[in-house]
Amino acid sequence: MYTPMLLLHSYLRWIVVIVMLYAVVRMWWGLIGKREWSAQDGMIARVFAMLVSVQLIIGLVLYALPAGLAAVARQDIGAAMGVTELRFALVEHPLMMIIAIALVHIGSSRARKADGSARKFRLAAIFFTIATLLIFASIPWWQPLFRGL
Repeated sequence: MYTPMLLLHSYLRWIVVIVMLYAVVRMWWGLIGKREWSAQDGMIARVFAMLVSVQLIIGLVLYALPAGLAAVARQDIGAAMGVTELRFALVEHPLMMIIAIALVHIGSSRARKADGSARKFRLAAIFFTIATLLIFASIPWWQPLFRGL
């Protein structure tokens, strides 16, 4: 079960990255261009939040399975903290991703509830940008970019 879930998590990340970058650019473009918030803006914010949530669920399943780097790290947490890849898999990746996902949800929710297009775009742009920076910092770039190829 570990390998199919890892492949799904790995490939879904590219959809998340594409939607994330589109959402960030669209929110900044709306703010800078003084556009009116549209139904499409709200939809892209919801889709972004939904995709990161699905990715989180898959990641939590992977984290809990008795295979992979996190499972190896859990065998001796003290020793794992001294090994960069194990510490990253056990603590850094999940923690930063959960924070990033929370920021996406907060930004999406606050933008939806805000009054005025400028405020909606500003909230979404700021929260989505911070989340994007955290997500990019949390991707294990040393792992294969396209698993199974």
